[in-house]
Amino acid sequence: MADLEDNVISIKDLEEKFYNLKNINKSQEKQIKNQDNIIKNLKSKNNSLANELIEKNDRISKIEKDLKILKLKESKAVLKDKEVASKIKLLKTIQLKYNEEKKLRESLEEKLNKRLKFDDFNELSMFTPIKIIDSFTKKWLETS
Repeated sequence: MADLEDNVISIKDLEEKFYNLKNINKSQEKQIKNQDNIIKNLKSKNNSLANELIEKNDRISKIEKDLKILKLKESKAVLKDKEVASKIKLLKTIQLKYNEEKKLRESLEEKLNKRLKFDDFNELSMFTPIKIIDSFTKKWLETS
């Protein structure tokens, strides 16, 4: 009978151990489920962040492209401004030269006209040539 009691105790111990193991197993299964959910959520968040990173990289690329275009336009504008400034300077130089040449031409025409008037009188021997004086001043006498 002692063997039977040992066996009965042993079965009770085994049942209790089995029950404890079953509870531990259920607890571990819940833990595994929770960890699976955490992994699933982390994977979803990882995918979301990866997509967000791709979008931001695309925006950065677009902004860099726009920046290159703006820099190119700006450099073209600067070159155009330099070219315009250079042409304005050239035009001013030409205008000054033109004014100088115009004054010289007018002076020479005036001298030629005076000379022609004087020569006309020389051809007519009956007249005594005289010089027409605009104003009789000391300054005019020095320049004539």
